Amino acid sequence: MYFLVPSSVATSNETRIKIMTEHVSSLIASNNWDQLYEFIESNPITAIGEFPPYCTRLHQLCSIGSAPVALIDLVARIDPSAIIQTERMHGDTCLHIIARNSQISATKLKSLLGHLEEKNRDGMLIRNMLGGTALHSAANHNAVLEAFQILVISNVQIIRMTTLDGTHAISTLWNSFIQTIPGTMLVARMLKQAEAVHDPLFERFWSKAEFLALEYVRFLGLTDVQNISDSGSCVLHGLLKLNAVIKFFEVALKRNRAFALARDVEGNLPIHRLLEYRPYRLKERDAIRSLLEAAPEAAMVMNDFNDCPLLLAIRNRIPWENGVDIVAQQGRDVIAIREVKTRLLPFQYAAFIGGRVAVETTFQLLIMRPDLLKC
Repeated sequence: MYFLVPSSVATSNETRIKIMTEHVSSLIASNNWDQLYEFIESNPITAIGEFPPYCTRLHQLCSIGSAPVALIDLVARIDPSAIIQTERMHGDTCLHIIARNSQISATKLKSLLGHLEEKNRDGMLIRNMLGGTALHSAANHNAVLEAFQILVISNVQIIRMTTLDGTHAISTLWNSFIQTIPGTMLVARMLKQAEAVHDPLFERFWSKAEFLALEYVRFLGLTDVQNISDSGSCVLHGLLKLNAVIKFFEVALKRNRAFALARDVEGNLPIHRLLEYRPYRLKERDAIRSLLEAAPEAAMVMNDFNDCPLLLAIRNRIPWENGVDIVAQQGRDVIAIREVKTRLLPFQYAAFIGGRVAVETTFQLLIMRPDLLKC
């Protein structure tokens, strides 16, 4: 369909474009999508350019929930550069806007990314004025799992991006979930009960959280592709590396205690990584207790470097009261495991490492196993 300019109006090219643009705006205002599709298809120039306050025509259409996928696909095909342009008010790209409105389907997001050229994929990493990427927008607005999958598959680097204050998308997802009354109540029930709570709302949240954690583990090379979908997978490893809050960590353990026994490529269990990374220094004792309550046998497990959790705790100078005592109390044999390189017993190794906590650790270990003085 071609738009006929009235004869009373000057037929200059600028005037013609202005009139066509106004016609497009009126069609959008009336939600006349079929006619608009035909008009833009016949006059593609009307889909290109800036249209305050929306930045581009694509931004405008992405902001309207009722705009059909086919229309957004058409405009994205005509002006693919608009996909990663930022609007002035919030610094959002079209990907931010669509990710924020993907609670039912990710079809529009898939359409946009289908028109984003490989050379422009780094545009997916653009942060808006709140500091978030499109993945953060999806996490903060309860987008469907497919939206997360499409974003990560299109550019896996997006999973490592944080906001300006260092928040990963998985933490944004958690904060969004617990800020709702049903989400808060579900988490409270899970932490209070011995068994996991199976609820459709939680399952929806968990499917996205598990995906992000496992994909980050794979991104870091801490597990192989074949292991990524295993039920005893490295979810906790991902949460530790992503600096998830302690309650998130505890909820994951309630979800599946087998997570506490999942090894990464270096043979580390979550307890090894917890004692090495020390992400919960203010809640370290709680985290250690949660892991060893879920899997007490983890205290005796050696990683590929022949380090047991107790030796790692000593090497990283973790205070006795921060949970080293919980590790040591898992059995008499734990305190008798020698460090491979020095062949020292744990109480000797603590003295060897030194530091402010060494005296207390050495003393407490000898109180528990005075017979080791004879070794």
